[in-house]
Amino acid sequence: MGTENLDGPAPQAPYVLLRLPDASLAQLRPGDLIGRQWTSAVALQDDRISEAHAMVSLRGGDLRLLCLRGAVAVGGSLVDDPVLEPGLRFELAPGVGFEVVEVRLPTEVIAIRGPGIGTRALTGVCSLRLGDRPRLVAGHRSQADAWFFDDGHAWFMRCGGEVTGPLTPGDAITLGGWTGEVVLKALTGGPETVRQQAYVPLRIESFYDTVRFFRDGVLLVQLHGLGAKLVSELMEFDQPVAWEVVAEQLWKDSRERWVLRRRWDTLLRRLRLALDEGGVRSDLVCADGTGCIALVPYPGDELVVEGA
Repeated sequence: MGTENLDGPAPQAPYVLLRLPDASLAQLRPGDLIGRQWTSAVALQDDRISEAHAMVSLRGGDLRLLCLRGAVAVGGSLVDDPVLEPGLRFELAPGVGFEVVEVRLPTEVIAIRGPGIGTRALTGVCSLRLGDRPRLVAGHRSQADAWFFDDGHAWFMRCGGEVTGPLTPGDAITLGGWTGEVVLKALTGGPETVRQQAYVPLRIESFYDTVRFFRDGVLLVQLHGLGAKLVSELMEFDQPVAWEVVAEQLWKDSRERWVLRRRWDTLLRRLRLALDEGGVRSDLVCADGTGCIALVPYPGDELVVEGA
């Protein structure tokens, strides 16, 4: 078990305060590792834990716990990159549990501003697509015109085979006839935002072919069609289920596995993008690595199936 680490970071540096399995506390900053390796910020002497099991990462305005070589369980279901919010409990192995006590977020994050995309914060790897409708989207897209990525300390841009950076506010980005700018985007909540309150729960209302997501009575996003039906099916199952079972309910016209898989992967990508753009955590719908998928509510989330 790693020793208690309460030496505070710089005044505005983001961190997460975790209660460890032995009840001690540790502050972790972006880039810090939890694992079996003795150099980890939190070192665990447990053969079920990987050398570098998980890492704290700043993605846009959130701190997330990224799975590297192991799994993270929230509420009994495996998730890829849960948002670290006060009150969240997660396990790296049965009985190896953690609790998020406090989260400090940065005052500002690096963003790209330009025609067609507005001002979008960079998070993880982002891809910039130009053409008639410029878009900056999360994740790596092979057909993009440029890609943005970070090393935990600074941001870089790759265009073709050339990497430029570190990016700093005021830098101009010129690609063909498109010109953008690197800026700082203020986070909601003001300077030195410290989250000590409980996670603000979601209310998810399912009408089967329409699903609405609320937080504090405010509508965040409304899904229609197949995306809504996928979420509704998972709410009905209320436990991990094989993806083929759900896919066969959505596409009754095809039973060929390769066709279902292609449609399924496309739908899942679109669903997670819609959730992310609406401000709903993308780890709400999670695959567990064994071919099953589940809806993973956080403590306090309210799931309402209308007409049930």
